[in-house]
Amino acid sequence: MQQKTTSRLSKLIKSKKAKVGIVGMGYVGSALAEAVKSGGFSILGFDIDSEKVAKINSLGKKNFQATENIKRLEECDVIAICDNIRTDQSCLLSLNVKSAGNRPLLRFTCSLSRPVGTP
Repeated sequence: MQQKTTSRLSKLIKSKKAKVGIVGMGYVGSALAEAVKSGGFSILGFDIDSEKVAKINSLGKKNFQATENIKRLEECDVIAICDNIRTDQSCLLSLNVKSAGNRPLLRFTCSLSRPVGTP
């Protein structure tokens, strides 16, 4: 089963048909989304901040949507989690409990060792 999943995903990636889910549309997630989109892939961004979601969707970018509905990540072939250690982890915990199924789950974590502006 693992080999079939890997082979299927490999084909989707090579043909640029893989849909990439990105959890966390802050500065790390947004930058990753733009980079992945520029590679020719379709993006589904997830965030619990309705203003971020609305702003992304209002841009009308082709192949780049955002949602607050975590269940929509089931549409994705690959899921990347971009979070800041200091953020509320409730949405990430629900994703981990439900698991990513056979999808690769990548986690990008960004944290500061001290607050910005301190020596």
